[in-house]
Amino acid sequence: MDRETIYTTIREEILEQRKCQFQLFTASVAITSAVLAYAGATQIGGLVFIAPMLLNSLSLILLIDKAISVQRKVGYLQLVEQNPNHPDWRWETDLDKFRADPNPGKCAAESRKHTYVTTVCGMVVFLNVFCTLLYFLGPFSSPLGDLRTQGWLDVTCVLILGSGALYAWGKRKGLVRGEDSTSAILDKWQRVTGLVACNPPGSSAPERDGP
Repeated sequence: MDRETIYTTIREEILEQRKCQFQLFTASVAITSAVLAYAGATQIGGLVFIAPMLLNSLSLILLIDKAISVQRKVGYLQLVEQNPNHPDWRWETDLDKFRADPNPGKCAAESRKHTYVTTVCGMVVFLNVFCTLLYFLGPFSSPLGDLRTQGWLDVTCVLILGSGALYAWGKRKGLVRGEDSTSAILDKWQRVTGLVACNPPGSSAPERDGP
């Protein structure tokens, strides 16, 4: 496939995924706000606050997944930009090779990148922290009875909060200085395609991961 078609198609996919990241965050805020409003109007606390935490944790997973996908596409576009005379670009074939290669690329620390996904994931984690505080400090009543006397609901609440935060932090670390960083992905793309970028991994201009 020709270079211009490949470049335009992948660039449009990147923009759509970045838009999806913002929509996921908006949905998390809207759902959490709606649940809090319902809990305040009906005087039902405790159990109801776990529902938005589950949805927010799912949003965290999807936000990070979109960020990694964008990073992968950005690395490929960098290779396209730096090899303008290459006659044949095969995105799906190259992507299949990329996924099949188990070896991570060489990475360099990129602490100034990924501020967008870091900020958004931090805000989603904060929503879960807020719901956790309301769960433990707010009034508790439930149509299912006093479930907190069993203790398992308390543990569930803490596990949801902790696992979401740890997952986001671990994946963010991979984006900054791990196998999902710009330099590591570009290095891996070069290996699976057999092409060489004009700039060595780690020296490319920062690519924003948000709108």
